[in-house]
Amino acid sequence: MLAAVPVLMVGALLSPAATASATPAAPEVPEPARIDLVLDLSGSMNENDAGGQTRLAAAKQAVSRIIDTAPEQAPLGLRV
Repeated sequence: MLAAVPVLMVGALLSPAATASATPAAPEVPEPARIDLVLDLSGSMNENDAGGQTRLAAAKQAVSRIIDTAPEQAPLGLRV
């Protein structure tokens, strides 16, 4: 019976529960920020901006760039 005690102690030391506390916890990855885009479709968006294109065209380009560069897991909303 006494011969089995050291084997049980070694088994307890090598168990996952014993080794889990010895390894440092991995840092948590923060969730991506929620992105809510609002696109103005009022009449003033048909006017040209300083670059010569309509404000609406510039806004659409900006929205496309944001969508293309947002993380895949980011919650994304679009309101018109």
